[in-house]
Amino acid sequence: MITMQVIPYGQAELRRAFEQAPDVAVDELRLAIERLTIDLAAHAEMRWPKVTGSSAQSILPSVRVTPLGVLGLVGSPKPEVAFVELGTKPHWAPIRPLYEWVEKKFGISGGHAWAVAKVIQRNIAARGTKGQRIFEQVLQANQSVIQLTLDAAVARIVVRLQGGPGAPA
Repeated sequence: MITMQVIPYGQAELRRAFEQAPDVAVDELRLAIERLTIDLAAHAEMRWPKVTGSSAQSILPSVRVTPLGVLGLVGSPKPEVAFVELGTKPHWAPIRPLYEWVEKKFGISGGHAWAVAKVIQRNIAARGTKGQRIFEQVLQANQSVIQLTLDAAVARIVVRLQGGPGAPA
């Protein structure tokens, strides 16, 4: 799992907001993090290697409100997504998915595709696979956007608590 913890500008104000009006703080943070996770998921999907597209399409955003705050997640329920992201140790990979991948990737079939899949299988057994670190790259590339978005959410929280424009009636 790749994690990032952002400390928004105005951390003291945010802490006060959670004490005074937790619903306001959670509402603004949830909206900001929903927008961020949708955007980050789209960036990850665009960068994901596409042979069939099913792994890329399985990348989804999720937002959870917890007792400790608002958590944004971008990931996939497919185990192969983790293998592509993090890489694998040497192991004997199943031949059928490799064969299907070779067919789609190289446009070959039959015995030739089987032979190529077997070579790939032996290489994975000997060396494993290198992680592509796509989620990590997306997160790093968007750090400033994440920071600015959360800072803006804190500013909106402060305005709402002070009774400014957009404040609750």
